Amino acid sequence: MTRPALWVLSGSLFLSAGARGTEPVPSTLIQQAIEPTTPERPPRVLDFDPSAIVGIIRTHSPELKAARWRIDEARGRLRQSGLRTNPSLIAGYQHDAGFNELGGTIGFMQAFPVTARLRLEREVSEAEVEVAEAEVADFERRLAGRAMLLMVRYLSLVEQKDLRSRQIQLASELGAFTESVAQKGEGSPLDAAQARIEAGQLEIQLHRIEAQADQLLGELCTMVGLSRDRKISITGKLEPPAGIIGNNEFDLRLRPDYRAAARAVTAAGTAVRLEEARRWNDITASFLGGVSRREDAPLGLVPEQRISVQVSIPLPLWNRNEGAVEERQATRSRLESSLAALEISIRNEALTALQMMQDEAGLLDEITREVLPMSRKQVDDTMQAYTNGLTDLLSVLRARDQYLRLQEDHLDCLRDYHLARIRFLTASGRLQ
Repeated sequence: MTRPALWVLSGSLFLSAGARGTEPVPSTLIQQAIEPTTPERPPRVLDFDPSAIVGIIRTHSPELKAARWRIDEARGRLRQSGLRTNPSLIAGYQHDAGFNELGGTIGFMQAFPVTARLRLEREVSEAEVEVAEAEVADFERRLAGRAMLLMVRYLSLVEQKDLRSRQIQLASELGAFTESVAQKGEGSPLDAAQARIEAGQLEIQLHRIEAQADQLLGELCTMVGLSRDRKISITGKLEPPAGIIGNNEFDLRLRPDYRAAARAVTAAGTAVRLEEARRWNDITASFLGGVSRREDAPLGLVPEQRISVQVSIPLPLWNRNEGAVEERQATRSRLESSLAALEISIRNEALTALQMMQDEAGLLDEITREVLPMSRKQVDDTMQAYTNGLTDLLSVLRARDQYLRLQEDHLDCLRDYHLARIRFLTASGRLQ
């Protein structure tokens, strides 16, 4: 049997805001994988910081690989656009009933555009390639954002798991203490039972957190194209915010979907001119040469050679392509309205995430500096009073439960801050 592959994704999520509060932390060196890697096979062992997950997604995501084919499709259409129609070969033969008089013709026929239709077709196709590239980049942005959100949620569950483990250890120590006190006849056996019940509740919570973490790992495996039977280990820590928490100035052009929408508006204007150019169909020119044998009395059968040139000019009398022009004009107006709506949506999305970052950072600061130390002191004082026989176990458990809930609130705030920061970086197009 082969030894199962071990994936170790380690690093620290230094997602605290810097002086500008918008740039992700510089990437550390990515250690070389134990085995050689290819775009088809992710590395077995990898050490990375948060920014490296974006590179892994770009290289190994099956969804992203499938999306990139849209660019090749657009390039294929570009290669086919703006081409002249192929010339036609014309050949003919005729004779009389007795095969005395006969003749044959051969020539070519070619259509020539009288407008800038071919150039406009190519411009539209070039714009479609740029739109496809921007749409794939936007899909990559959203996919990387999803992966980073998964990482934050996973590391938050790791912190919750560690917290539960510490609480279980404290509950076990409290249970042992109450049992020893009960055996000496100095306490109630009910206190020992209550301590064991608390430890059991914490064990159940720990198992549920482990199940949630395993589910997040499964989603991450899907994103990077890994089989779920491989073992993955992610280590890291959510760091508290520091410095200035972001700013509300950002460039909309950093968003690939905005660039795609803006380019689509430009292409729609070109498409209007293209439909206007299609009012005039191509002029067709024919060049023919022929030889024949005709009876010319009194000379008899006389050979003849002829050369002819024909030109066909279509007249836009009944079909002026007005309906197609109106359709393209409506499409351009729709895309312009969509672009304006997208600009509002991007700004609101980024500013909402920024505001949430700032709110969670303020709440974190309050919990860390004021509430948690005060609750911790309350737990120590209550435990000391219980040891001295000045209070009951219920007061100790209540104080510890309050402290535990505050720690959970602290972890939730830290998680929500990082989630908001990832959403802000994703919304502003700065997640690199």
